[in-house]
Amino acid sequence: MLVDRWLLPVRPIDRREALLRIVEEALQTAGLDYRTCVTASRAYCAIRQGELDKLCAAINALAREYPPGRLCVWLSSGSYTSEARPAESLTLQILAEYDSIHVGVPYEKGCFRVGRSGSVEIVLVEPRDVRLVAKRWIVEKPDWTEDFATTAAAGSRQVVPEVPKRFRTHVLEEEPIDVVYTWVDSSDPEWQAARERFAAEQHIDLPASSNDERFINRDELRYSLRSVWLYAPFIRHIYIVTAGHRPEWLDTDSGRVTVVRHSDIFPDPANLPTFNSHAIEACLHRIPGLSEHFLYFNDDVFLGRETTIETFFTKAGKMKSRLSPSGFTTVTRPGDNAIPTDWASYNSVQLMLRDFGLFFDRKVNHVPMPLKRSLLEEIEQRYPDEVARTRAARFRSRTDLSIPSMFAHYYGIATGRAVEWQSQPKEYAYADTGRKQFASKLRAIRNDRPMFVCLNMTRHTDIDLGRQAALLNEYLSEAYPFPSPYEKTSAEDRSEAARSGGGRCGSVAPAERL
Repeated sequence: MLVDRWLLPVRPIDRREALLRIVEEALQTAGLDYRTCVTASRAYCAIRQGELDKLCAAINALAREYPPGRLCVWLSSGSYTSEARPAESLTLQILAEYDSIHVGVPYEKGCFRVGRSGSVEIVLVEPRDVRLVAKRWIVEKPDWTEDFATTAAAGSRQVVPEVPKRFRTHVLEEEPIDVVYTWVDSSDPEWQAARERFAAEQHIDLPASSNDERFINRDELRYSLRSVWLYAPFIRHIYIVTAGHRPEWLDTDSGRVTVVRHSDIFPDPANLPTFNSHAIEACLHRIPGLSEHFLYFNDDVFLGRETTIETFFTKAGKMKSRLSPSGFTTVTRPGDNAIPTDWASYNSVQLMLRDFGLFFDRKVNHVPMPLKRSLLEEIEQRYPDEVARTRAARFRSRTDLSIPSMFAHYYGIATGRAVEWQSQPKEYAYADTGRKQFASKLRAIRNDRPMFVCLNMTRHTDIDLGRQAALLNEYLSEAYPFPSPYEKTSAEDRSEAARSGGGRCGSVAPAERL
């Protein structure tokens, strides 16, 4: 046994790898000639169409090693995939109607669940002209000709390499990609005193630039990091930019996380302390050791499904800028009571009109922001006055640029380093935690499982802060129940996070997305 088939990892990529070993063992035992391939988000086995009877027998035999209903299969043809069904119910007649079969052990805890995303897909291949191709044409690897070119003699077992065969699918696949967070510990009394002192001394020209709600810590960072661990396994390193704070639960000895102080990246110490996220964001490209391509997260942004490098960057390495279908910008000067992001978008729009003659009429969705370090460096060189003014604003101001969250995407599109990327239906969900619809929005998020989730606190207080925190914690603890390697945890917690048993087919949503 290569893997304990009763205890499988909960992270989709690890679960696929473990199941692949189990499925391979079953195929070998059945005498099947097969090939394997692992991509960033899929694990494949390929067998010839003529060996369907052996495949069906192998899956039935594997199902008998589990309690009834524990091992599940999903059957696919083209873009259609059936609901999960118990593997022991599979017959040759049913299997013959489809082009591939997914084998998995579903798991559910709270509103966290892993089903087909943690499975192995067994594709059926058949001759087509001189090629040997997958019957299911939308798989990531449709051509298996070369893989089967060295077929063993009839009746003998293929020698399967210890490490499944991988192939490069993206120009950045072998390049490091990091994550950057900005975070503040609003419970720190020294930070609170400094903020109050500077707010009293300095004229604040925006009502929302220093409101308490912007700085309340509700442990979102812990759960956002869990979402990155679960659903972005390609990330190399995480940088957390703070005023010197670090969460007490953060394991900085893991080698996976670096806490960066504002003083490490601000070129002018006179601009510190700062309470302006725009100012901090204007310095992110100065983080020592940061990769050229990276993702910028606010701590109220979460991943809800598995992602790959290509979720954020095109195959050519360009940033995918997800412009909002509903968040409009304007060429008209905002009103005196406009929120800071309206001023930041207005300033960005004006620069784009002035320098490129382009009008960007949409804001950028509040999702993880793909960025290029060299692009941010170029912006600093091209717009030194605008960047310096943003950094010098101790609180959000009318002269700010929101560089990584907005301006860099406009500039990237205008200069050919980014592309406008059309969001897919239900790919992104935004909920204002203070709105009366917050609870119903969370129910929709649980049901739809969007890829990106933003749970943002604004000035709205339809719901009091205590109720907001309770609803938020209930959802986050259910959606991300397992500690990540970035946390200080007990041995028991680490064991549960690494492995779990399975659930019955019916316990997992039948229509998980590809």
